[in-house]
Amino acid sequence: MKSRNKVELIGNVGQDPDIRATGSGNTVINLSLATDESYKDRNTGQIVAQTEWHKVVLFGKVADALAPYLRKGSRLFIEGKLKTRKWDDKNGTTHYSTEIVVDMNGEIILLDARQDNAGQRPQQQSQSSMNGHNRMPTGGHSAPPANYESDPFAYDMPNH
Repeated sequence: MKSRNKVELIGNVGQDPDIRATGSGNTVINLSLATDESYKDRNTGQIVAQTEWHKVVLFGKVADALAPYLRKGSRLFIEGKLKTRKWDDKNGTTHYSTEIVVDMNGEIILLDARQDNAGQRPQQQSQSSMNGHNRMPTGGHSAPPANYESDPFAYDMPNH
């Protein structure tokens, strides 16, 4: 049996995304995505809300296409894969960071009707829209930058 690494989330961007270019000129967007769940506390009967924060990294042309439209509060559907990076800091301490990477095999759908400063909605990047949402598939657009594994400081993640 083949294994599968796939993550699908619907959530809100927690802060304005960090948009950078790698040394080779590829665009990288780091963002934090909040997902919410709630449950009823057995003892008090109160509804308890829980927010989970997810680190998300977008690469290449899809990052270029989305950069003008992603803002704090943007509602997104993302499909990507989990990737854990390991690195040692200058003091020799080993660090790990698990992220959801949206690369050429992933997908992003803008779920809100946010508009840019000119009042325009994003251009469609695929052959169709999905229930009126702005679909931004990443298939075939780009791969992670070459230094993704070897240079963890080429892009830093937000705190959440």
